[in-house]
Amino acid sequence: MNNVWIAMLSFVLAFSASLSAQGTPQTKWNRTFENPQASDTRPGGGNSVRGNKSVTTDAAGNVYVVGSTQTGGNQDILTAKYDAAGSAIWAASYGGPANADDFGYAIAVDSNGNVYAAGDSNNGSNLDFVLVKYDSNGNEQWVRTTNYGGTDTCYGVVVDSSDRVYIAGSGNSDAHIICYDTDGNVVWSDDYNNTTDLGYGLNVDASNNAYLVGRTVVAGNIDWFVAKYNASGVMQWDRTYNGTGNGFDEAYDVAVDATGNVLVAGVAADVNADAVVVKYDAAGTFQWAGYYNGSGNGAEACYAMGLDAAGNAYVATRAFGGATNLAAAVRFNATTGAVDWADEYASAGFGDDAYSISVNAAGDNVIGGFTGSATNGNDFLVVKHDAGGTQAWARTFDGSANSTDNAYGVAIDVSGNVIVAGQSATATTPEGIVRSYDSTGATNWTGTLVGSAGTSQVGSDFIPATRGAMVTDGSGNVYVTGRSFNGTDYDAVTVAYDSNGTVLWTATFDGGNGDDYAHGVAVNQNTGEVYV
Repeated sequence: MNNVWIAMLSFVLAFSASLSAQGTPQTKWNRTFENPQASDTRPGGGNSVRGNKSVTTDAAGNVYVVGSTQTGGNQDILTAKYDAAGSAIWAASYGGPANADDFGYAIAVDSNGNVYAAGDSNNGSNLDFVLVKYDSNGNEQWVRTTNYGGTDTCYGVVVDSSDRVYIAGSGNSDAHIICYDTDGNVVWSDDYNNTTDLGYGLNVDASNNAYLVGRTVVAGNIDWFVAKYNASGVMQWDRTYNGTGNGFDEAYDVAVDATGNVLVAGVAADVNADAVVVKYDAAGTFQWAGYYNGSGNGAEACYAMGLDAAGNAYVATRAFGGATNLAAAVRFNATTGAVDWADEYASAGFGDDAYSISVNAAGDNVIGGFTGSATNGNDFLVVKHDAGGTQAWARTFDGSANSTDNAYGVAIDVSGNVIVAGQSATATTPEGIVRSYDSTGATNWTGTLVGSAGTSQVGSDFIPATRGAMVTDGSGNVYVTGRSFNGTDYDAVTVAYDSNGTVLWTATFDGGNGDDYAHGVAVNQNTGEVYV
């Protein structure tokens, strides 16, 4: 672990605030985190889909973000923690033993404040699953890698009520899920090996049942699947879904409501692809399927979902508006599956997309993505709605290079602040960026993650996937994981911030044999240990 990332920490008090029709919010303060040498740093590895869980918060308002950053010639996984005020608490990077590229995509925090960052690590020949655990101070506790015999891709990380840690993904044409205890021992694992399977999303419920979703092949068609496992890892049931068009169907996200119903979100293709949510009861019995076809009757893509306390499902989706794609939020009724409302962001018409969504118990929801510009490429986009679908505010952000800026991960913290992690272009390289908005859309703080050499990212360039790279803990700390280029290849990097945006620590993991990638991070809310 390289814990020397907190080499430069500058406080920038004058930062351009985001503009929207709601007016110009006043920036309270901003934070910039830099490695000694500028590089391309991106939350969630820069992945529009994999990076949509790249940011989270805890009960104290701390923010956690995961991505990747360039260190020397390679990308490392970068995890960062900020406090609620935007002060960087710590940042940590991870570079695998192959000394190649490592990428961070998803992040989680347990009940003790431990942080878990998950992603990919290059073993010198191909990619392996990697999970890195940090304590609440950013000290690396352990690293676990898994090789399924080829290029393996880890898409997400979650923590259950017993602080056990789960990762899931794909490798060797199968979908995989692994459960670890807090010491990094494998409790159980399973390979969902039907026919050419890919695992894209996972979740756990209050009883520590685990759920894995993705795609499989049934009778020559690509259909989605969902599998339920009990706390011992025994599969309880699995279901496949073939959409109304008997075409290409994939499941990207899964959630469980208060009564154990399972909701799965993804896409189903007929003439065009539609955003789809399917509900099953706790025993796996099909309840309903809800479809959303955008206003332009074109191709939609739905990668992220959240539930409110009543079990209504909210999704972030790309919707075709007739001429260009639009960023949209859609609510599906918990009882019937009907679309209660859909809001397509009214942009300038140069193409938009929504990658991530966060929903609180009351149904307030925020989507993150990008909006197109005639002259400046993509701009960072954040849109908040109330439970009834009324748009509360929208904010865009154009980085210093007036080029490509994307929001990949989004979270609502315990105080109602909105935390967003993404990528912003500078004059030389892209950099990872974390922004905090209050409940009215005013900017609380901005943190910039800059790697040590060349390219760094929060997210990645691979799609599809569903887990991401930022998480928060009960104290309001923020953890981010990703990759960092070290001059030769990529390492995994994790950074922790307290609730004020102060860097608490930075940790780097280099597997030593090639590229290392971090896809996700989790925190033990009891001990403060961090898993990447």
